[in-house]
Amino acid sequence: MDNNERVEGDAERAEERGDFETAFPLWLRLASSTKDPVFYCRAGHAAIEIRCWAAAESAFKEALGADSRSQSAMSGLGLLFLHRTDVNESAALKEAMYWFTKALEIERNARILTFLGNTSKAMNYRDDAVRYLEEAIQLDRNYEEAYFILAKLEKESRPEVAKHLLRRAIDIDPEYLNAHQELGNLLHKEGDILGAEHHFRRCVEIQPNEYWSR
Repeated sequence: MDNNERVEGDAERAEERGDFETAFPLWLRLASSTKDPVFYCRAGHAAIEIRCWAAAESAFKEALGADSRSQSAMSGLGLLFLHRTDVNESAALKEAMYWFTKALEIERNARILTFLGNTSKAMNYRDDAVRYLEEAIQLDRNYEEAYFILAKLEKESRPEVAKHLLRRAIDIDPEYLNAHQELGNLLHKEGDILGAEHHFRRCVEIQPNEYWSR
């Protein structure tokens, strides 16, 4: 095993235990050594986890410097601006939309469409959000996050549709805590106490320290 393989293994193990503080410099060292855009993207995602926004942006742009058509780098920049808190929120959302749109030009897939749907939702562009999320589901009937975000858009005006979407998300991933919680909220609001209790109990089973559901 050469040194790069050892560093990669250490970075992977750090991420598996949720230690992104350790993983980030390891991915960055590996990226600097190999100039591989994949490793720059791994460094960027680790930096997002520890809220090192400028370092994340630098890593993703290094990835684009190595591969100008890296969809991973473009979507990484989109995620960065969707979450970062050190810049104006409105400007950050516009930047996120720009990068996700660029990523979609490389390949139209459910993951990027869901990111665009979520960003459109955050910008209060409801019709655009629904359009992106419905296309994501058409492309991948098992992309549970698209069902979940679409349900959040529908829950006020069409609660029955929202419940159906949440149940579909849970069918795909029975451990989807946020979907159980959202469905529990809807059922509780409608007076279905037993149904709500079932889903709140599932939340606690999935994550025993989940405060809100307790």
